[in-house]
Amino acid sequence: MTRQDLQALGLDEAAAEKVMALARADGEAREQARQAERAQWQADAAALQDALAGRERAEATRRAAAGLRFTSESARRCFLRELEDAALPVADGALEGFDDFLAAYRAGDPGALWGREQGPLFARCAGGDELTGDAVRRAFGL
Repeated sequence: MTRQDLQALGLDEAAAEKVMALARADGEAREQARQAERAQWQADAAALQDALAGRERAEATRRAAAGLRFTSESARRCFLRELEDAALPVADGALEGFDDFLAAYRAGDPGALWGREQGPLFARCAGGDELTGDAVRRAFGL
């Protein structure tokens, strides 16, 4: 609506100016409300994207560590904590650079993971004798 439209309805110049000022104020208030809603929507979308990225990272970490055999639960927890701290990038559902991280971790803590060449560990008997094949056979009467 224009001033001329308002004056054609019988409003004088001062009344038409007041109506136009009210219309401008109402339009500005609507625009501010729209901008606030847009900002809230963008913040919510960013929070959802962060949550989705966190889930994707957790799933990729779980899949990467699933095939590993740890010597203890404590070693597993320590490995996962260090893997999370490394914040490796996720691409196509997999952690990029995981093999390099794993090689460095094995070198830094060789006793944390069972290797292919590593067999079961035997302890010494209380008497100090090592468990050899002969000692085990004697112990079990074989």
